[in-house]
Amino acid sequence: MENSKDGLEINNFTEDEMWMFIGDNAEFYLDKWRTAKNPKVYAGWNWATFFAGIFWFGYRKMYKTLAIILTIDNVLMNLIFYSNPYLNTFFIKLYGFLMEFLLAFFGNSLYYNYSKKTLSDIKKKSEDELPFQGMLLKKGGNNWGGVGIAILLNICISVVITALFKYVIFR
Repeated sequence: MENSKDGLEINNFTEDEMWMFIGDNAEFYLDKWRTAKNPKVYAGWNWATFFAGIFWFGYRKMYKTLAIILTIDNVLMNLIFYSNPYLNTFFIKLYGFLMEFLLAFFGNSLYYNYSKKTLSDIKKKSEDELPFQGMLLKKGGNNWGGVGIAILLNICISVVITALFKYVIFR
């Protein structure tokens, strides 16, 4: 990340291009990334991620990150649940809060890394200006349908991982 005379610049992408890619709340994210010492690692707290949790990742079209988080989350939840059924309620609540805290703590940096990679991928695929701007708008921004994708993905991953745990434990 570099700060240029015109503002923030990531891998030769201008602030205007990033603004177009991010869409809603671009000022919030660009400000967080601009002021962070190392936005790849930490770029400030994100309240939206704290309250929306995994659904924020769907809303921001971060589907690969969402799938990874859901897989890890479901494996850990099943480990907690099957390890000690008498203590599971307390640990599940504690784990849920810890998970929301971690997502909020690292949400802006995860979005920074996602944006950086996606912008580079778009640039490689697009040769001229017009399709490039169209791709920025299509791949970036937010999408309420992504929240629905997050819900469906959560259900699917939960069913598969829980079934695997039950199969392994009760075989």
